[in-house]
Amino acid sequence: MGMKILIFASVLLWMTLEESTALHIKTPHLDVNLEEIGRYSGQDSTGTRYSKSYFISRNYQSNWEDAKAICKLFNLELATFETLHEANSFFNLPNVIQDYVFVDGTTTVLGSPTEWYWTNKGERKIAYALPWDRGEPNNAGIESCLTVIKHGKIGFNDLSCWTNPKYFICQRND
Repeated sequence: MGMKILIFASVLLWMTLEESTALHIKTPHLDVNLEEIGRYSGQDSTGTRYSKSYFISRNYQSNWEDAKAICKLFNLELATFETLHEANSFFNLPNVIQDYVFVDGTTTVLGSPTEWYWTNKGERKIAYALPWDRGEPNNAGIESCLTVIKHGKIGFNDLSCWTNPKYFICQRND
C-alpha cells in the first residue's frame, strides 16, 4: 500500500511512494513515474563516503532543463557520477538504458571531451575521463548537455539540451 502526500504549490500535486520504490507525480499538465533502478555506495575523489539511489523516467520524456526541474519536484537531482567507478557501476545495471537518457553534466566548450561539469550544488568539473560512446563527443549542432546512450556498450554522449525530449535519470542522495 502506497503512502500519499498532498503538497500545495501553484497546482495540486500528488506524490506516491510505493513499496517498490516507485515515485509518481500527477498534475493537470504532468504525469511522471520514476522507477528505482539501482543504488551505489562509494567514495568521492576526496575520500568522502556517499551513497545514492537512481530513478529513471520510463513514461515521460523532456528536455534537459525540464528534466532537472522534474527531478526537483520529487526532491531529487538529475544524476551525477562522482567517480569513474560509480559511472561504470551504473553502466552495469541490467536493462537500464535502451535509448538516450539525460544526466546532469553540461559544458560551455562544445565538442570538448574534458571540459564537462556537474551542475547540481554549483558547477563542479568532472574529475575523471568520461567513458564516451564511440565517436563522441561530436557536437553535431549545439550539444552541451550530457546523456548516457547504449550502442552495444553504454557510454556518455553530448546532445542538445533542447533536442527532442528524452528520458532522464534522477538521484536521491541517501
